[in-house]
Amino acid sequence: MVEVGGELRVKGRKLPSNERMLIGIESPGDDPMDPVINQVIALENGAITTSGNYRRYQESNGTRFTHLLDPRTGYSLNNELISVTVVAPDAITADAYDNALMAMGLKKALEFVEARPELAAYFIYKRSDGEIADSASSRFKPLLVNTEK
Repeated sequence: MVEVGGELRVKGRKLPSNERMLIGIESPGDDPMDPVINQVIALENGAITTSGNYRRYQESNGTRFTHLLDPRTGYSLNNELISVTVVAPDAITADAYDNALMAMGLKKALEFVEARPELAAYFIYKRSDGEIADSASSRFKPLLVNTEK
């Protein structure tokens, strides 16, 4: 496993146990600078990256400004997505798609990922009632490790 700037590349299994690599996915906690592990995946080959807007942001007059910009408007992204984690064959592909999926919003992003067999994705988002929820593409679900929260 190699990590460079938040991008992870995994090839092979842990030795001597021969187990797949375990990777935690953060979710925002009560303190944006102190996130919690939301899910754990087991990966043998591939790359995983996450893009999110819950750490670097400012609020002004009720408007939230994030470091992720909507290329259509030039302003901060303003949709329900909090973070997107992408698994792909390589880190360049995963990293390219995580930001694009953030801009699409949950419904379009999930449809986009399902149409591409080389991608799997996990989404953390805010429901209209303010509750935080998550969703995963069909190819991401088998990667999830059953852990006690």
